[in-house]
Formats: sequence, structure tokens, C-alpha cells
Amino acid sequence: IKRKRVAFTDPRIANIGVYHTYGLKEVNAKDFGEPWVREFAGLKPKLLGFNESGEVARGELHAMLGGPWRVEYNLGTVPITKICLEPGCVSTQAPLFAVIKGAPHPNAAKVFVDFMLSKDYAEWRVQSFGNTPARADVTPRPLDDPGKHKLQFQGDDRAERQITEVLKWVIASKLFDY
Repeated sequence: IKRKRVAFTDPRIANIGVYHTYGLKEVNAKDFGEPWVREFAGLKPKLLGFNESGEVARGELHAMLGGPWRVEYNLGTVPITKICLEPGCVSTQAPLFAVIKGAPHPNAAKVFVDFMLSKDYAEWRVQSFGNTPARADVTPRPLDDPGKHKLQFQGDDRAERQITEVLKWVIASKLFDY
């Protein structure tokens, strides 16, 4: 990260970077929280704007954290090889990850892919996001009957404003102003 070979989507603008920061600082505060965000910012990852991840495509970066999904990647107009799994294979269910050629450790890609295809990761996605599992050995979360729930009244718009508050915090903290 310190050699600017790992990028992060700039959390000072309203994009996926601020959502990642919100998740780390607020949603997963017990495991990460503000101290972790401050430590991460201290590493000074290369910050990219919402649609500026061409450096990943050119192989100039080892990794991109929270990168945008560029149309060019889908169209195949950049030199990133996409691998489509055969029917019946295990999928990560996470299309925004990329494995970069020339990572600093020769087995980095293998370790990363092994984890992304692991049962532990699939179970986490089911429990955290309610995703339908991509693995046959992972039990899906049961569907909830929406009829048994009453409509909920929200007394304020706090839930709607949490991301904006984290964005303001990131900007005011100047952690990513380098």
C-alpha cells in the first residue's frame, strides 16, 4: 500500500469508497471502527475517483479496494482477462473483485481466489447479506414471511443520513487528504 500499488476508491466523494468506510467505521465498529479507518488512512493508499480505475486494467496496480465496475471491463476493451466458470462450478457471487498479474507475492492470487471460493466466505455472504449461496454445501437463509411483519414507522431519517454523516466525517477528518 505504501508504494502506491494498492488503490482505494476515494471515500471523500459519494461513491463505493464512502460505503466501505461506513461499513468499517459504523456497521462493523466492534471489529474495525474508527481506529482501524485511521490506521488504514495512515498507510496512504492511492485514491482513485469513481471511474478512474484504468490503472488496474493496465496492470499498474497490484489491487483495487472498492473499485468501480467500468463498462470497458465488460466490453473487453481493456487487457483484463475475465474467466467464466463452467456451469456447476463454485462462484464468489462478488463481481467487483479482480486478480492482478504481478502481485508482490507469487501465491497472492491463489490465496485470494481460494478464500473467495471457500465455504467460509459463502456462509458469510449468506449471513451478512442474505445472498442465495453459490455453493451446494452452504444452507441458504430461510425466506421470511413478509405478511407476519407490521409496517415500521421511522421516527426520524437517521438511517437515511448515516452515509452522509460518514462522508462529512471523512472530509472533516482530512485522513485522506494527502
